[in-house]
Amino acid sequence: MTDNQNRTQFDIRKTLVNSSEGRKDFERLLAAWIGDSDKFNEIRAIMPLACRQMSQLIAWTWLDDAETEEEKELKTRFTQALNIQAEHNQPQYSQEISDLLTGKEAQGTLTLPEQYKNLAGDFQEYVYTEDFVQYFYFEVVKSPDGYIAFEGDKPDDKNSKIIAGLAYPPRPELDESQVEELKAWATGESGEGWEPPQQWIVLASL
Repeated sequence: MTDNQNRTQFDIRKTLVNSSEGRKDFERLLAAWIGDSDKFNEIRAIMPLACRQMSQLIAWTWLDDAETEEEKELKTRFTQALNIQAEHNQPQYSQEISDLLTGKEAQGTLTLPEQYKNLAGDFQEYVYTEDFVQYFYFEVVKSPDGYIAFEGDKPDDKNSKIIAGLAYPPRPELDESQVEELKAWATGESGEGWEPPQQWIVLASL
């Protein structure tokens, strides 16, 4: 652990996530934290895609149309992992989220990487690999108005990882057309960038 890693603090709140100033600050601190410029550039390049895929996975948990029992159980398990971390905010529950995202933990034979491919097809290459998630500690925010995630502080008791704040508010009441909009975002049929086209869909901003 370098001195830069020990003293680096991440204090960029959700109000700054979408500002160029906030993003530049985060990238500067991220570079100091990782140290390796090539690795930093690699991670920075896939961050927008990681944000989109997290938002799509959260949208998937809000859908009620699981095609198989394994998918239904995997969705329940991922939802429970997010909810437990929201309540307790402990390293072991962050690790469980990481293990689910990377496919180290499965429900039967189905993993989240496989489910993302089932969901979105060849829309995008899945980016939540062990090499990527190793840098992050996942916090979960369940505020009813918390539709935007944030980068928070890097406390010493979180295994010296970068905090990725995941917004996971309660599912809003949706009409039939909104369910179709949610499904279109989850499957990659709508939206071109990393921000969902509807404001009520969670904006994941790692």
